[in-house]
Amino acid sequence: MTINKDEEPQLTNEIVPLREGLFRETPQGAVLLGMRCRACGQVHFPSTGLCLNCLAEDVEECELSREGELFCETTVHMKTSHFNPPYRVGYVKLPEGLKIFAPLRAVEGKPFTVGMKMRVEVAPLWSEDGRDVTAYRFYPC
Repeated sequence: MTINKDEEPQLTNEIVPLREGLFRETPQGAVLLGMRCRACGQVHFPSTGLCLNCLAEDVEECELSREGELFCETTVHMKTSHFNPPYRVGYVKLPEGLKIFAPLRAVEGKPFTVGMKMRVEVAPLWSEDGRDVTAYRFYPC
Protein backbone atom coordinates (compact mmCIF):
# COMPACT_ATOMS: atom_id res chain seq x y z
CA MET A 1 0.00 0.00 0.00
CA THR A 2 1.19 3.51 -0.72
CA ILE A 3 -0.17 6.74 0.64
CA ASN A 4 -0.80 9.98 -1.16
CA LYS A 5 -0.22 13.34 0.50
CA ASP A 6 -1.80 13.34 3.93
CA GLU A 7 -3.84 10.14 3.73
CA GLU A 8 -3.38 7.85 6.70
CA PRO A 9 -2.98 4.13 5.94
CA GLN A 10 -5.59 1.81 7.40
CA LEU A 11 -4.05 -0.33 10.15
CA THR A 12 -4.78 -3.95 9.37
CA ASN A 13 -1.39 -5.60 9.79
CA GLU A 14 1.33 -6.29 12.31
CA ILE A 15 2.99 -2.99 13.29
CA VAL A 16 6.79 -2.80 13.02
CA PRO A 17 9.23 0.12 13.30
CA LEU A 18 11.19 1.20 10.23
CA ARG A 19 14.35 0.53 12.24
CA GLU A 20 14.87 -0.40 15.89
CA GLY A 21 16.33 2.33 18.07
CA LEU A 22 15.16 5.36 16.04
CA PHE A 23 12.34 6.41 18.37
CA ARG A 24 10.09 5.42 21.23
CA GLU A 25 6.67 6.42 22.47
CA THR A 26 6.51 8.11 25.88
CA PRO A 27 3.53 9.41 27.87
CA GLN A 28 4.38 12.88 26.47
CA GLY A 29 4.46 11.61 22.86
CA ALA A 30 7.01 10.28 20.43
CA VAL A 31 10.69 11.00 20.95
CA LEU A 32 13.60 10.42 18.58
CA LEU A 33 16.59 8.61 20.08
CA GLY A 34 19.95 10.14 19.38
CA MET A 35 23.45 9.51 20.62
CA ARG A 36 25.65 11.88 22.63
CA CYS A 37 29.42 11.51 22.68
CA ARG A 38 30.78 11.60 26.23
CA ALA A 39 34.18 12.76 24.94
CA CYS A 40 33.22 15.79 22.84
CA GLY A 41 29.50 16.25 23.51
CA GLN A 42 28.45 15.98 19.86
CA VAL A 43 24.90 14.69 19.33
CA HIS A 44 24.11 12.42 16.37
CA PHE A 45 20.99 10.94 14.80
CA PRO A 46 20.56 8.14 14.13
CA SER A 47 22.83 6.43 16.60
CA THR A 48 25.96 4.90 15.08
CA GLY A 49 27.75 3.62 18.18
CA LEU A 50 30.76 5.76 17.25
CA CYS A 51 31.10 9.55 17.37
CA LEU A 52 31.41 10.83 13.83
CA ASN A 53 33.03 14.01 15.14
CA CYS A 54 35.94 12.66 17.24
CA LEU A 55 35.67 8.88 16.58
CA ALA A 56 35.26 8.12 20.29
CA GLU A 57 33.33 4.99 21.17
CA ASP A 58 32.19 6.33 24.56
CA VAL A 59 28.65 7.31 23.60
CA GLU A 60 25.26 7.27 25.33
CA GLU A 61 21.68 7.22 24.12
CA CYS A 62 19.80 10.49 24.50
CA GLU A 63 16.27 11.64 23.83
CA LEU A 64 16.07 14.44 21.28
CA SER A 65 13.72 17.40 21.52
CA ARG A 66 10.19 16.74 20.31
CA GLU A 67 9.98 20.14 18.65
CA GLY A 68 12.16 22.05 16.24
CA GLU A 69 12.00 24.57 13.41
CA LEU A 70 11.44 23.89 9.74
CA PHE A 71 14.78 24.54 8.07
CA CYS A 72 13.68 23.82 4.49
CA GLU A 73 11.07 21.75 2.67
CA THR A 74 10.02 20.67 -0.79
CA THR A 75 7.29 18.85 -2.64
CA VAL A 76 8.42 15.64 -4.31
CA HIS A 77 6.80 14.77 -7.63
CA MET A 78 8.54 11.44 -8.21
CA LYS A 79 6.99 8.13 -7.16
CA THR A 80 8.89 5.92 -4.73
CA SER A 81 8.22 2.37 -3.65
CA HIS A 82 6.37 3.75 -0.61
CA PHE A 83 4.90 7.12 -1.55
CA ASN A 84 2.82 8.40 -4.44
CA PRO A 85 3.46 11.99 -5.48
CA PRO A 86 3.05 14.67 -4.50
CA TYR A 87 4.41 14.38 -0.97
CA ARG A 88 6.38 16.73 1.27
CA VAL A 89 9.79 16.23 2.86
CA GLY A 90 12.14 18.57 4.64
CA TYR A 91 14.78 19.22 7.25
CA VAL A 92 13.77 20.15 10.78
CA LYS A 93 16.42 21.77 12.97
CA LEU A 94 16.31 20.61 16.58
CA PRO A 95 17.61 22.62 19.57
CA GLU A 96 20.49 20.10 19.82
CA GLY A 97 21.80 21.52 16.52
CA LEU A 98 20.82 18.54 14.38
CA LYS A 99 18.93 18.82 11.12
CA ILE A 100 16.65 15.79 10.70
CA PHE A 101 15.40 14.85 7.21
CA ALA A 102 11.89 13.44 7.31
CA PRO A 103 8.48 13.27 5.66
CA LEU A 104 6.22 16.18 6.57
CA ARG A 105 2.50 16.00 7.34
CA ALA A 106 0.42 19.00 6.39
CA VAL A 107 -2.04 20.53 8.84
CA GLU A 108 -5.07 22.39 7.54
CA GLY A 109 -4.59 26.15 7.75
CA LYS A 110 -0.84 25.95 8.48
CA PRO A 111 1.15 26.25 5.24
CA PHE A 112 4.79 25.24 5.53
CA THR A 113 7.10 28.21 6.10
CA VAL A 114 10.78 28.22 6.95
CA GLY A 115 11.25 28.77 10.69
CA MET A 116 7.83 27.48 11.74
CA LYS A 117 7.60 25.25 14.81
CA MET A 118 7.38 21.54 13.99
CA ARG A 119 6.70 18.51 16.20
CA VAL A 120 7.74 14.90 15.70
CA GLU A 121 5.24 12.06 15.58
CA VAL A 122 5.42 8.34 14.96
CA ALA A 123 2.88 6.97 12.51
CA PRO A 124 2.38 4.07 10.11
CA LEU A 125 3.65 5.43 6.79
CA TRP A 126 3.25 2.39 4.53
CA SER A 127 2.54 -1.34 4.51
CA GLU A 128 4.63 -4.13 3.08
CA ASP A 129 4.61 -7.90 3.43
CA GLY A 130 1.58 -7.78 5.72
CA ARG A 131 3.21 -5.33 8.13
CA ASP A 132 2.45 -1.65 8.80
CA VAL A 133 5.79 0.16 8.94
CA THR A 134 5.95 2.95 11.49
CA ALA A 135 8.42 5.78 11.16
CA TYR A 136 8.83 9.36 12.30
CA ARG A 137 7.63 12.48 10.53
CA PHE A 138 7.10 16.10 11.46
CA TYR A 139 4.02 18.35 11.38
CA PRO A 140 3.36 22.02 12.20
CA CYS A 141 2.59 22.75 15.87
